[in-house]
Parts: sequence; C-alpha cells; structure tokens
Amino acid sequence: MSFLATAIVAAGSVVSAAGAIYAGNQQKAAAEYNAKLQSNQAELEFLENKEQLSRMRTQNKRLQGRSLAIRAAQGVDISAGSSLLLEAEQAEAMELSLLEQARGSENTQRALRSGAKITKLQGKAAQKASYFQAGASLLSGASSAISTYKAG
Repeated sequence: MSFLATAIVAAGSVVSAAGAIYAGNQQKAAAEYNAKLQSNQAELEFLENKEQLSRMRTQNKRLQGRSLAIRAAQGVDISAGSSLLLEAEQAEAMELSLLEQARGSENTQRALRSGAKITKLQGKAAQKASYFQAGASLLSGASSAISTYKAG
C-alpha cells in the first residue's frame, strides 16, 4: 500500500509542476498579446498625429490667408510694417501649437512603447518564475514521496 501512496504523492507533484509551467506559459502569452496591443496603439497614435498635424497645417494656412485677405481688403499694406509683423507672429503661434501637438503625441507613443516592453518583461519573468515553482513542487513532492515510502 505504501507504494501506491508514494506513487500518488509523486504524481501529484508532477501534475502541480506541469500546472505551474502551463500557467507561466499562459502568462507570458497574455503579456506578449498585451504588448502587441500597446505597440499597435503607439503606431495608431503616430498615424493619427501625422494626420492631425496635416489638418492643423492646412487650417493654419487658411487662417493666415483669410487674415491677409481681410487686411488687404481694408487697404492695409500687407508687404511691410505692422501687417508683416502680425503675420509673422501668427505664423509663429501656429507653429508652436503644431509643435505642442507633436510633442504630446510623441510622449504618448513613447509611453505606449515603454509599456509594451515592460509588459513583455513581466511575461518572461512570470514564465521563469513558473519554472522555479515547478522545480519546488517536484522537490517537495519527491520529499513527501520518500517520507511516505519510508513510513509505509
């Protein structure tokens, strides 16, 4: 009867070890999937920002053109003096707005890519931890099996 008890203890530890490894592999797979989602979000942010900057540039050109047309219609000399300074200030303000938009998007992209790297590392760590957990389970099971066999 002690052989049967020993075999059951040993089998239990093998099943426990296999379960730990399976769980670790699943955690790694889930982390890789989540990291891929984060990378895809970063790429989408890049593309959306590129489109947004293009729309903003087009809108800025329209606003500058409209402003220039209004001043010209009012008889203001648009090629010199205050009118020219105003146009330069407007262009500078619009460009700063574009740069702020780009910087915000780049920060978001960087955060998403960093998050993806961290998520992958967490998955790898979970997988490695599962190997140690499996090893501990096997050692504990072996110890219990030997004790059971000796006691039997």
